[in-house]
Amino acid sequence: MTKRTKARLKINDVLRGKRTNFRAVGCLLFKEENPETKQTSYWEEWELTGLENYDSWVEYDHDSKVVSLYEPVRFAQRLEPEHLAAGNEFTLTLEDGTAQTITVAEAGEGTIMAIHGKNAYQVFEGEPMAYASLHYTDAETGATTTYTVEKYNRREYDVYRKTPLSDAQQKELFGRL
Repeated sequence: MTKRTKARLKINDVLRGKRTNFRAVGCLLFKEENPETKQTSYWEEWELTGLENYDSWVEYDHDSKVVSLYEPVRFAQRLEPEHLAAGNEFTLTLEDGTAQTITVAEAGEGTIMAIHGKNAYQVFEGEPMAYASLHYTDAETGATTTYTVEKYNRREYDVYRKTPLSDAQQKELFGRL
């Protein structure tokens, strides 16, 4: 049985927010199997055009139902997500020279189950995507920033700032839920 996308998006949907418009141009549907629990998780990443940077995505997690915005960032050093493990802690330098102490919250490998529309990267169904979710907590404000490091087909490498979106934020940004 083929798993379907669940986000309320379709290819070429135009999302009209209060300040900008976006178009959903592509979608990657992922699955990850946990060998210890025998559970399978699914999520989808929708590529958007219309943000200030071309490489922005919206993630919909099938288990938690959380919608998150992924905006590209750059680190001074390259991280290999397949070599990171939950609980690792290290100092990371952002492109602007700011050093941050990072904790790995989660690391794993998903598989691309389906591709819809056009995507900026050359990826194929069945290929792996290693990822690591990194947390940084600002000592002064207590605010937590989440970064996601992704490596597709063992060669395409990207880092994003991941921002979970409330219903109100989705309406503001996209004009709908």
